[in-house]
Order: sequence, then structure tokens, then C-alpha cells
Amino acid sequence: MSLSMAVYAFLFVGVLTIIIDYAVDQGVSQDDGKFLIIAFSMADLIGRLTFGQVIDRKLMKTKNFSGTTMLLTGTLVAALPLNKSFNFMMVCTCMYGFVQGGTAIMFPILVGQYMEKMRNQLLWVV
Repeated sequence: MSLSMAVYAFLFVGVLTIIIDYAVDQGVSQDDGKFLIIAFSMADLIGRLTFGQVIDRKLMKTKNFSGTTMLLTGTLVAALPLNKSFNFMMVCTCMYGFVQGGTAIMFPILVGQYMEKMRNQLLWVV
């Protein structure tokens, strides 16, 4: 649980911090680079609002859903350098934001499911 939260925090902050610099290094103008952040944020919001339905409707088990989103997150970050076009970066960034939104809603669910009620509050403080 804490390992997946650490991976999430590292990737979320890292990608969001360097995506514009990376895009500019690949030949995208800085003005177009801002659209990557906007698209990421919108996709993240949509992911947060819609991925909960997968769990609520029991389409996937919680642990399988968490593993799938982590796998997709790693795959999308690894795929980003494979193509230097703005359109490919936009697609990867949108998909990454969508999956990140789904991953973000998983941590309170996992804590509630796998931790004792007494330790639940202590875990979020630490």
C-alpha cells in the first residue's frame, strides 16, 4: 500500500513538473506545451469522476484495478519518449492523466479495505 502511494506521488509530481520542459526539448513550442498541462488536468478530473464506477459496479476487483492502473501508468510514462510529435505527447498525456485520476481515488479505498479501523487514521497521519 505505501509502496504504491510512493510510486503514485513520485510519478504524479515528476511528470507534471517536467512535461513542458520535455516537450520543449522535443521541439514543441512553449505555447503549445501549456496545452499538455491543461489536457492532463482535464483528463485527471474525468478519470477521478469516472473510474469510481468501475469499482462501484464491481467490474474489477479492487486489487486488480489498482494493479492495472499502476501498470498503465508505467507503460504510458515509458511510451512517452518513443515518438516526438506533439499529437503523440498529447495522447499519452491525456491517457496518463485519465489513469492517474483513477489511481488517486484508489488509496482511500485500499486503506479502508486492508487496514484495521483503529490504524486507519494513524496511517493517513504518517
